[in-house]
Amino acid sequence: MKKIVTLFAAVLCGLALNAKTLYLNPGVWETGDAKFAVYGSAGGWGWLTGFLPKDGSLYKAEVPDNTDVVIFVRLNPNGKGTPDWDDKWNQTLDKNIEDLGDKIQFNITCWDCASDGKSDGNWSEYDGQGGAKDYYLKGYRGPSQGDITTPTPEELFEGGILENYAFEGDANGLGYFFVLVCEPGTTVGDCFMAAAYATGHCTLQKEDGSHKEKLGVPAPSATFYLYDNGDGTLELSIEQLPGKTLVGGGQGIENTPVNAKAHKTIIDGQLRIIRGDKMFDATGRQL
Repeated sequence: MKKIVTLFAAVLCGLALNAKTLYLNPGVWETGDAKFAVYGSAGGWGWLTGFLPKDGSLYKAEVPDNTDVVIFVRLNPNGKGTPDWDDKWNQTLDKNIEDLGDKIQFNITCWDCASDGKSDGNWSEYDGQGGAKDYYLKGYRGPSQGDITTPTPEELFEGGILENYAFEGDANGLGYFFVLVCEPGTTVGDCFMAAAYATGHCTLQKEDGSHKEKLGVPAPSATFYLYDNGDGTLELSIEQLPGKTLVGGGQGIENTPVNAKAHKTIIDGQLRIIRGDKMFDATGRQL
Protein backbone atom coordinates (compact mmCIF):
# COMPACT_ATOMS: atom_id res chain seq x y z
CA MET A 1 0.00 0.00 0.00
CA LYS A 2 2.81 2.39 0.88
CA LYS A 3 4.34 2.02 -2.59
CA ILE A 4 1.00 2.71 -4.23
CA VAL A 5 0.45 5.84 -2.11
CA THR A 6 4.00 7.04 -2.88
CA LEU A 7 3.46 6.46 -6.58
CA PHE A 8 0.13 8.32 -6.45
CA ALA A 9 1.78 11.27 -4.70
CA ALA A 10 4.49 11.37 -7.34
CA VAL A 11 1.86 11.42 -10.08
CA LEU A 12 0.09 14.34 -8.35
CA CYS A 13 3.38 16.24 -8.09
CA GLY A 14 3.97 15.64 -11.79
CA LEU A 15 0.52 16.99 -12.60
CA ALA A 16 1.13 20.08 -10.47
CA LEU A 17 4.35 20.78 -12.31
CA ASN A 18 2.69 20.40 -15.72
CA ALA A 19 0.65 23.56 -15.54
CA LYS A 20 0.51 26.90 -17.31
CA THR A 21 0.38 30.09 -15.28
CA LEU A 22 -1.75 32.98 -16.56
CA TYR A 23 -2.60 36.32 -14.97
CA LEU A 24 -5.84 38.29 -15.25
CA ASN A 25 -5.90 42.08 -14.97
CA PRO A 26 -9.67 42.55 -14.48
CA GLY A 27 -9.73 46.25 -15.40
CA VAL A 28 -13.37 47.40 -15.57
CA TRP A 29 -14.45 44.06 -14.10
CA GLU A 30 -12.88 44.87 -10.71
CA THR A 31 -16.07 45.96 -9.00
CA GLY A 32 -18.95 44.45 -7.02
CA ASP A 33 -16.63 42.08 -5.13
CA ALA A 34 -16.69 39.88 -8.22
CA LYS A 35 -14.95 36.53 -8.35
CA PHE A 36 -13.04 35.26 -11.37
CA ALA A 37 -12.41 31.83 -12.88
CA VAL A 38 -11.21 30.24 -16.11
CA TYR A 39 -13.26 27.98 -18.38
CA GLY A 40 -11.66 26.36 -21.40
CA SER A 41 -10.41 23.40 -23.34
CA ALA A 42 -7.78 21.01 -22.00
CA GLY A 43 -8.56 17.73 -23.71
CA GLY A 44 -12.22 18.60 -23.20
CA TRP A 45 -14.23 21.67 -22.17
CA GLY A 46 -14.84 22.56 -18.54
CA TRP A 47 -13.88 24.78 -15.63
CA LEU A 48 -10.08 24.80 -15.52
CA THR A 49 -9.76 26.60 -12.18
CA GLY A 50 -11.64 27.38 -9.04
CA PHE A 51 -12.01 31.02 -8.03
CA LEU A 52 -8.74 32.78 -8.84
CA PRO A 53 -6.54 33.97 -5.96
CA LYS A 54 -5.31 37.55 -5.99
CA ASP A 55 -1.64 38.21 -6.75
CA GLY A 56 -0.95 41.90 -6.12
CA SER A 57 -3.52 43.71 -8.25
CA LEU A 58 -3.84 40.73 -10.63
CA TYR A 59 -5.46 37.30 -10.38
CA LYS A 60 -3.38 34.16 -10.86
CA ALA A 61 -4.66 31.20 -12.85
CA GLU A 62 -2.97 27.80 -12.95
CA VAL A 63 -4.42 25.85 -15.88
CA PRO A 64 -3.45 22.37 -17.15
CA ASP A 65 -0.42 22.26 -19.40
CA ASN A 66 -2.47 20.89 -22.32
CA THR A 67 -4.89 23.85 -22.25
CA ASP A 68 -5.27 25.41 -25.68
CA VAL A 69 -8.28 27.75 -25.23
CA VAL A 70 -9.38 29.78 -22.20
CA ILE A 71 -12.35 32.00 -21.38
CA PHE A 72 -12.02 34.40 -18.45
CA VAL A 73 -15.30 34.66 -16.53
CA ARG A 74 -16.54 37.25 -14.01
CA LEU A 75 -18.85 35.70 -11.42
CA ASN A 76 -21.39 36.76 -8.80
CA PRO A 77 -19.65 36.55 -5.38
CA ASN A 78 -22.96 35.51 -3.77
CA GLY A 79 -23.44 32.53 -6.03
CA LYS A 80 -22.39 28.92 -5.60
CA GLY A 81 -19.21 27.99 -3.79
CA THR A 82 -17.53 26.93 -7.03
CA PRO A 83 -17.53 28.48 -10.53
CA ASP A 84 -20.85 27.97 -12.30
CA TRP A 85 -22.31 29.46 -15.48
CA ASP A 86 -25.52 30.27 -13.59
CA ASP A 87 -23.50 32.88 -11.66
CA LYS A 88 -21.84 34.47 -14.69
CA TRP A 89 -21.81 38.25 -14.91
CA ASN A 90 -19.38 38.69 -17.81
CA GLN A 91 -17.01 36.66 -19.96
CA THR A 92 -14.35 37.08 -22.62
CA LEU A 93 -14.32 35.54 -26.05
CA ASP A 94 -12.37 32.30 -26.59
CA LYS A 95 -8.63 32.87 -26.17
CA ASN A 96 -6.13 30.59 -27.89
CA ILE A 97 -3.10 30.30 -25.60
CA GLU A 98 -0.94 27.80 -27.50
CA ASP A 99 1.51 30.44 -28.75
CA LEU A 100 1.46 33.13 -26.07
CA GLY A 101 5.21 33.21 -25.48
CA ASP A 102 5.96 35.65 -22.64
CA LYS A 103 2.58 37.39 -22.96
CA ILE A 104 0.74 35.56 -20.17
CA GLN A 105 -1.21 38.49 -18.67
CA PHE A 106 -4.66 39.24 -20.08
CA ASN A 107 -5.98 42.78 -19.55
CA ILE A 108 -9.76 43.27 -19.66
CA THR A 109 -10.86 46.43 -21.52
CA CYS A 110 -14.64 46.08 -21.90
CA TRP A 111 -17.65 44.87 -19.92
CA ASP A 112 -19.27 42.09 -21.94
CA CYS A 113 -17.07 41.47 -24.93
CA ALA A 114 -18.58 38.13 -25.90
CA SER A 115 -21.98 39.70 -26.56
CA ASP A 116 -21.16 43.15 -27.96
CA GLY A 117 -18.43 42.14 -30.44
CA LYS A 118 -15.89 44.67 -29.15
CA SER A 119 -12.24 43.94 -28.56
CA ASP A 120 -12.28 42.37 -25.12
CA GLY A 121 -8.72 43.17 -24.10
CA ASN A 122 -5.11 42.36 -24.83
CA TRP A 123 -2.27 40.09 -23.82
CA SER A 124 0.88 41.58 -22.32
CA GLU A 125 4.02 40.34 -20.61
CA TYR A 126 3.76 39.76 -16.88
CA ASP A 127 6.37 41.94 -15.19
CA GLY A 128 6.44 40.03 -11.90
CA GLN A 129 5.18 43.05 -9.97
CA GLY A 130 1.58 42.01 -9.55
CA GLY A 131 0.26 44.53 -12.06
CA ALA A 132 2.35 47.58 -11.12
CA LYS A 133 0.77 50.83 -12.33
CA ASP A 134 1.70 54.49 -12.71
CA TYR A 135 -0.55 57.02 -10.99
CA TYR A 136 -0.90 60.63 -12.16
CA LEU A 137 -2.79 63.58 -10.74
CA LYS A 138 -5.36 65.05 -13.13
CA GLY A 139 -7.88 67.87 -12.83
CA TYR A 140 -8.43 71.62 -13.04
CA ARG A 141 -5.68 73.93 -11.72
CA GLY A 142 -7.12 77.39 -12.40
CA PRO A 143 -8.12 79.81 -15.19
CA SER A 144 -4.65 80.35 -16.66
CA GLN A 145 -3.27 76.84 -16.06
CA GLY A 146 -6.47 75.05 -17.09
CA ASP A 147 -6.97 71.28 -17.02
CA ILE A 148 -4.18 68.73 -16.81
CA THR A 149 -4.77 67.17 -20.22
CA THR A 150 -1.64 65.02 -20.66
CA PRO A 151 0.11 64.60 -17.30
CA THR A 152 3.89 64.99 -17.04
CA PRO A 153 6.34 63.67 -14.42
CA GLU A 154 5.37 66.71 -12.33
CA GLU A 155 1.99 64.99 -11.77
CA LEU A 156 3.44 61.49 -11.17
CA PHE A 157 2.96 59.93 -7.73
CA GLU A 158 6.17 58.39 -6.38
CA GLY A 159 5.55 55.75 -3.74
CA GLY A 160 2.00 57.04 -3.38
CA ILE A 161 3.06 60.66 -2.70
CA LEU A 162 3.04 63.80 -4.84
CA GLU A 163 4.85 66.47 -2.85
CA ASN A 164 4.18 70.23 -2.88
CA TYR A 165 2.20 70.33 -6.13
CA ALA A 166 1.62 73.99 -7.04
CA PHE A 167 -1.49 75.36 -8.79
CA GLU A 168 -3.27 78.72 -8.89
CA GLY A 169 -6.86 77.77 -8.01
CA ASP A 170 -10.12 79.26 -9.26
CA ALA A 171 -12.03 82.31 -7.99
CA ASN A 172 -12.75 80.35 -4.80
CA GLY A 173 -9.08 79.53 -4.34
CA LEU A 174 -9.55 75.86 -5.18
CA GLY A 175 -8.23 73.30 -7.63
CA TYR A 176 -10.24 70.15 -8.44
CA PHE A 177 -8.43 66.84 -8.81
CA PHE A 178 -8.75 63.12 -9.50
CA VAL A 179 -6.33 60.35 -10.58
CA LEU A 180 -5.26 58.67 -13.81
CA VAL A 181 -4.12 55.02 -13.54
CA CYS A 182 -2.11 53.62 -16.44
CA GLU A 183 0.47 51.08 -17.49
CA PRO A 184 4.05 52.02 -16.52
CA GLY A 185 5.67 54.38 -19.00
CA THR A 186 2.39 55.55 -20.55
CA THR A 187 -0.09 58.34 -19.86
CA VAL A 188 -3.14 56.54 -21.28
CA GLY A 189 -5.34 54.67 -18.83
CA ASP A 190 -8.38 54.82 -16.57
CA CYS A 191 -9.63 57.87 -14.70
CA PHE A 192 -10.58 57.24 -11.07
CA MET A 193 -13.11 59.78 -9.74
CA ALA A 194 -15.36 60.31 -6.73
CA ALA A 195 -19.08 59.65 -6.38
CA ALA A 196 -19.56 63.12 -4.85
CA TYR A 197 -17.53 66.31 -4.52
CA ALA A 198 -15.35 66.23 -1.41
CA THR A 199 -12.62 68.09 0.45
CA GLY A 200 -9.80 66.67 2.54
CA HIS A 201 -9.93 63.18 1.07
CA CYS A 202 -12.26 61.03 -0.99
CA THR A 203 -12.69 57.51 -2.32
CA LEU A 204 -12.08 57.14 -6.04
CA GLN A 205 -13.50 54.49 -8.34
CA LYS A 206 -13.10 53.91 -12.04
CA GLU A 207 -15.06 56.62 -13.83
CA ASP A 208 -18.62 55.70 -14.74
CA GLY A 209 -22.02 57.38 -14.72
CA SER A 210 -22.02 57.70 -10.94
CA HIS A 211 -18.32 58.45 -10.38
CA LYS A 212 -17.33 61.68 -12.07
CA GLU A 213 -16.62 64.14 -9.26
CA LYS A 214 -13.33 65.55 -7.91
CA LEU A 215 -11.49 66.46 -4.74
CA GLY A 216 -11.48 70.20 -3.99
CA VAL A 217 -8.05 71.37 -2.79
CA PRO A 218 -7.02 74.84 -1.54
CA ALA A 219 -4.36 76.66 -3.59
CA PRO A 220 -1.51 77.49 -3.92
CA SER A 221 -0.04 74.03 -3.27
CA ALA A 222 -0.67 70.69 -1.61
CA THR A 223 1.00 67.37 -0.94
CA PHE A 224 -1.20 64.53 -2.17
CA TYR A 225 -1.31 61.01 -0.74
CA LEU A 226 -2.80 58.14 -2.73
CA TYR A 227 -3.85 54.95 -0.93
CA ASP A 228 -4.93 51.53 -2.17
CA ASN A 229 -8.14 50.54 -0.35
CA GLY A 230 -7.68 46.91 -1.35
CA ASP A 231 -11.12 46.63 -2.96
CA GLY A 232 -10.47 48.15 -6.37
CA THR A 233 -10.87 51.73 -5.11
CA LEU A 234 -8.30 54.40 -4.25
CA GLU A 235 -8.23 57.06 -1.55
CA LEU A 236 -6.94 60.50 -2.55
CA SER A 237 -6.01 62.75 0.36
CA ILE A 238 -4.16 65.96 1.17
CA GLU A 239 -3.31 64.64 4.62
CA GLN A 240 -1.78 61.38 5.81
CA LEU A 241 -4.32 58.72 6.76
CA PRO A 242 -3.19 56.35 9.54
CA GLY A 243 -3.39 52.63 8.86
CA LYS A 244 -3.82 52.88 5.11
CA THR A 245 -1.45 51.52 2.46
CA LEU A 246 0.02 53.86 -0.13
CA VAL A 247 -0.20 52.67 -3.73
CA GLY A 248 2.94 50.74 -4.51
CA GLY A 249 2.81 48.99 -1.15
CA GLY A 250 4.10 51.65 1.25
CA GLN A 251 2.82 50.85 4.75
CA GLY A 252 1.56 53.28 7.36
CA ILE A 253 2.45 56.94 7.76
CA GLU A 254 5.48 56.87 10.03
CA ASN A 255 8.83 57.66 8.47
CA THR A 256 7.35 57.66 4.99
CA PRO A 257 10.04 58.86 2.58
CA VAL A 258 8.93 61.88 0.57
CA ASN A 259 10.49 61.96 -2.85
CA ALA A 260 12.10 65.03 -4.36
CA LYS A 261 9.79 67.33 -6.32
CA ALA A 262 10.30 67.32 -10.08
CA HIS A 263 12.22 70.22 -11.55
CA LYS A 264 12.87 71.36 -15.10
CA THR A 265 16.16 72.08 -16.79
CA ILE A 266 17.57 72.60 -20.29
CA ILE A 267 20.13 70.07 -21.51
CA ASP A 268 21.65 70.45 -24.99
CA GLY A 269 18.84 72.83 -25.87
CA GLN A 270 16.10 70.37 -24.86
CA LEU A 271 13.66 70.63 -21.95
CA ARG A 272 14.25 67.89 -19.41
CA ILE A 273 12.25 67.08 -16.26
CA ILE A 274 14.11 65.48 -13.36
CA ARG A 275 12.44 63.70 -10.45
CA GLY A 276 14.79 61.94 -8.06
CA ASP A 277 17.16 59.85 -10.17
CA LYS A 278 14.83 59.73 -13.19
CA MET A 279 14.88 62.03 -16.23
CA PHE A 280 11.98 62.65 -18.65
CA ASP A 281 11.49 64.63 -21.85
CA ALA A 282 8.75 67.25 -22.31
CA THR A 283 6.21 64.58 -23.32
CA GLY A 284 6.76 62.59 -20.12
CA ARG A 285 8.81 59.81 -21.76
CA GLN A 286 11.50 58.50 -19.43
CA LEU A 287 14.99 58.84 -20.84
